Amino acid sequence: THFPMDDDEAAVKEAMRRRDEAAQAFDEALAEGAPATVNWPSLFEAASKEARRCDNAVSKILEVAGPTTEELRALDAKLEECTQSIDIHQKVEILQSHSRECMSAYQQQNYTVATSKAVLFSKLYKSSTADETAAKRIDEMVGERTLSLQERTKASLIELLLKDYNEGIESANLQEICRVVPLLGDLDLAGEAVGLYLKFVKDVLGGELSEATGSSADAPAAKVAKVFNAAGTVLRHHLPMVSQALGAAEGDRRLLQLVHLEVERKVLTLISEMSGDLEDLKTVATFVPQLEDDLVRWGKGEAVD
Repeated sequence: THFPMDDDEAAVKEAMRRRDEAAQAFDEALAEGAPATVNWPSLFEAASKEARRCDNAVSKILEVAGPTTEELRALDAKLEECTQSIDIHQKVEILQSHSRECMSAYQQQNYTVATSKAVLFSKLYKSSTADETAAKRIDEMVGERTLSLQERTKASLIELLLKDYNEGIESANLQEICRVVPLLGDLDLAGEAVGLYLKFVKDVLGGELSEATGSSADAPAAKVAKVFNAAGTVLRHHLPMVSQALGAAEGDRRLLQLVHLEVERKVLTLISEMSGDLEDLKTVATFVPQLEDDLVRWGKGEAVD
């Protein structure tokens, strides 16, 4: 197939060739430095003429291609606009679907599905509204009522899950803890879940340590031994649950740190009380290292003699 534009392109190429030849002849004559024998006006005119002819040929092809190019650019811009509009409409439909399913699951007390839909809604909304222009259109199309209702549903869901989680901790219900923790993790609350559990364990451990050292009939050295025994009991009871439910959020490591610090604080207090009793200090110095080893082994779930 032959297009008229092909002739224009050929004319441009020929004009450029002739222009270059004329310019080269002019440059060569100039380099020879023989003004008397060179017809400078003729050479200059020839070079200028071919340059003008080249420019005219280029202008002609631009006149032919220009409207077509502008038309294509406008069409491409319109296509891009339509593509963006379709993408926004699809995202809005998905957001509205997630919101409806989240609220429906919440009302049916299916908190696993409700959490999943709330997370999907939040992630898609965040990624879709990164562009300010798109964000404005999405907000308008989703609707203020839907956005507000989704936010309240998510807040209520979090409040309910934290309530169930705290009840599971207080009742040492591993099944309930393991059910709720992944949902809290999906809602970016794993760290808060660990903090709540550690707060509970700290209160429990504090009570156990106070009871272990509360008897005035026990010698200070005996109280130190009871402190380590109480700490080991707390770890044996709570560490398996924390490792299983909160290990991904380093709950087990933080639990061991907490118990170590609380035991250290209590033991240092007892040692300060026996500062005047050399025999008690010798006794504590003898068995404390073994008790520390036992505590670490308890924490690892190993058997202790």
